[in-house]
Amino acid sequence: LLKSSDFVAHDLDHAFEDCNYEEESLRRQRPDVFELVLRKWYDVAPSMEFRCFVRNEELVAISQRDVNYYPFLVDVQEDLETKIIQFFNTNIRNKFFNRDYVFDAYITRNRERVWLIDFNPFGPMTDSLLFTWEDILTATGPPIFRIITSQSQANQSLSQPFATNRFP
Repeated sequence: LLKSSDFVAHDLDHAFEDCNYEEESLRRQRPDVFELVLRKWYDVAPSMEFRCFVRNEELVAISQRDVNYYPFLVDVQEDLETKIIQFFNTNIRNKFFNRDYVFDAYITRNRERVWLIDFNPFGPMTDSLLFTWEDILTATGPPIFRIITSQSQANQSLSQPFATNRFP
């Protein structure tokens, strides 16, 4: 199944395409062989997943990950932003070897805990969701937090780009 996936083939063929190596010795440390790492599946509420963009070790943008409209998010947006910023400052900032990266976070349904889901490369190979990469690269000040605020916004601006790749 993995061998027939265009997404897997692309990720393996272009894994280091946008890496910026400051020293040639770092380029030589790239692996020649890849490993498949499987993680335990957890059933999560898609409405509570957020993509967070870190530039120069500063959290600059937070985007709702599932681009559907969830009315309750509007009422709790400020609380979610506070929790993500606290999580970043306590658990991630200055602990990751890169200064520019993207991470996905999940907030439990009761909003009591934040979980780190994944790290992603900082750049156009990672979906910027409710932002453009220009927005992210020029953002200053406190993090910008974007969610879908109406059904019409979800309908008009953000059709899911890989919907044809889903199972029925």
